[in-house]
Amino acid sequence: MVGKLGTREFFTNTAVGDTVNLFQRREGTAQLGQDLIDQATYSALVDMIVADPLVPILLTGKVLPVTVFTL
Repeated sequence: MVGKLGTREFFTNTAVGDTVNLFQRREGTAQLGQDLIDQATYSALVDMIVADPLVPILLTGKVLPVTVFTL
């Protein structure tokens, strides 16, 4: 979900939800200067990028490891 969240006195434009949480947790595992993408992003861009698969990682809130790729 993307939109304005908050009160009448203070609100901000933000994004929330599982996709945003997954992105934040995945990026938290990245090394300095490393860009990580998920399987969905890789599948959408496979003909336009060079990416290498990494060992699947277990992220907070997920039962199964998540496949990630480094650009």
